Formats: sequence, C-alpha cells, structure tokens
Amino acid sequence: NYTMRLSFVFISVLFVGLVLGSFTNQINELYRDSKFNIRENGYINYLGFTDDVRVHLNRKGIVVVLPSFYGEGLNRSLMEACAMGKPIITTDIPGCREVVKENSNGYLVPAKNVDALVAAMNAYCSLSVEERIEYSLNSRKWAEECFDVKNVIKEYEKLILE
Repeated sequence: NYTMRLSFVFISVLFVGLVLGSFTNQINELYRDSKFNIRENGYINYLGFTDDVRVHLNRKGIVVVLPSFYGEGLNRSLMEACAMGKPIITTDIPGCREVVKENSNGYLVPAKNVDALVAAMNAYCSLSVEERIEYSLNSRKWAEECFDVKNVIKEYEKLILE
C-alpha cells in the first residue's frame, strides 16, 4: 500500500525491464485499483523488456530512478543513463552510489525508504529548467570522466606498469 505523495501532476512513471516476483503482483494490484486510474490516465506505464534502452532514454525530461536495495556491482543501467546525460535518483548502496554526485547529477536516498525517494523525486521536479539541464550535462561529463572505456584501459595500464 504505497501512496505516492508527489507534488507534481505532470509526472508519469515508465517501468522498463523485467518485472519479477512479488513486484509483479504489486503492479497488477495498482492496475486493478480504480482509485489510481492508471490505465486511463497513463500515470504508470509498464513498457516491458527492451534490448535497447536508448529508445526510452532519448525522450526529453527523463530522470532515471533506480531504488535498488541490495548491493551489486557497478550498475550498468545507471552508467548507461549517465552516458546519455540523464539525471539519476538511486539508493546510497554499493554499485549505485558511485554513479551519482549528490546535487550535481542526481540524488542518493537510503535503501527501502519510500519517503526519502519521494522527497528526492520532488526535489528534482522542483529544479528550474536550467538546473535540470545542468544535472544532465553533469551526468554526461561524469560518464566521460569515469566510465569511458579508454580511461578504464589507461587505469589498467598504469596498474600493470607499476
């Protein structure tokens, strides 16, 4: 029973990827719950699995939200979002926190904290257009500095030569 307390009416949520386990049941419950009118109003759309996330990320106004709650390796979807210049809201856990510079290209929230996640989403939506553009530019710059394969190879070469 999660109630989104977003202060902005122009928000729509796009789920991309596989939905497994109990989350599938939660999505189905939201679709059946008439008070949300999700299907009719288009607030939440499940787009399913895709081989090319660029199709969805190329749209204007996209911010990537990944509220992961388990430690993982460096998250590829977040690196891809950075590379495409998308602001990010994610959890402050290993594998996710490395992709976000707080208040520069996105926000970090504690894992499993819905209130903090909603607050971060509201904070992003409260930014001016200029600030949102700056977050996007910062994401792209961060990707070029940290995740470009050429830079990674240079770092490996330094380690090998030491």
